[in-house]
Amino acid sequence: MKVELDLENSKALTAQKEKFEQELKEKEQLINNLQRAKASLLNKQTGEDLEIWCDNEVTSYMQNGLFNCTWNKDNDVVKDDGEVKGTKADFIFKVFTDNTHTDLLTSVCLEMKNENPDSKNKTPESHHFKKLDADRNKKGCKYALLVSELESDRPNQLPIYKAPGYEDMYVVRPGYLMTFLNMVTSLTTRFADLVLNDKAEQLKLMDKMTLVEEFEKIKTTYLDNPLKKLENSVNNILKCNESVRKACNDIEKECTNINQNYINDIQNKIGKFEIKINTLGKKLDKIED
Repeated sequence: MKVELDLENSKALTAQKEKFEQELKEKEQLINNLQRAKASLLNKQTGEDLEIWCDNEVTSYMQNGLFNCTWNKDNDVVKDDGEVKGTKADFIFKVFTDNTHTDLLTSVCLEMKNENPDSKNKTPESHHFKKLDADRNKKGCKYALLVSELESDRPNQLPIYKAPGYEDMYVVRPGYLMTFLNMVTSLTTRFADLVLNDKAEQLKLMDKMTLVEEFEKIKTTYLDNPLKKLENSVNNILKCNESVRKACNDIEKECTNINQNYINDIQNKIGKFEIKINTLGKKLDKIED
């Protein structure tokens, strides 16, 4: 009778255990789903916060400068042939010849990207280059700019750098957004002066392609080359730092070897001296005998 009762109790406990394990599994699944949903909302909120910050930064600055420029949120979704769902940029920055905003000189297509620092799935900046380039072409903009806080843990990242493999595409940290927009505005205004100055006779001899080439030279001189120089300087500093670190390691290693050899030498001499003392002691004992 007791055996049957123990068997029934064992089956009941096993069934109860399986029930609890199933409930625990369901709860864990629910927690994981909630955590993923929370992370998604945080990423979205983080990105929106960066857009708001950039919007406030540029709007505040333009109240006292860049009067020949405009800054607008891009709400126009454009769909290319074959696309099921269209895309849009975050903001469009335009530079005109004067404050009337009549004659457009150039424009910048901007995308802001950020992510929750606690997110496990980190997105590289290069992941967004293709879409940004497509949006730039859809909007007919000269420049493409990714304002990014991605890869914030990457060491020695430049605050402004040219996106590899893409023409006139750049990546900036949010704190350098106005620096970049000022550079583009200054360069474009200089180009406008070249086009609109009083040297009409000289301009008559220059066709459209010549003007474009002249502007590209100016852009390369005052934008691309300085950024390249900055990148080279950082790389040289890193190389020097590595050389210094290697030299320090070599010095430390050599000092360790010298100290160790010196200590070993002293220990050997002490050992030999002890042997001589012992030998001398034995000789003295024999003499006394």
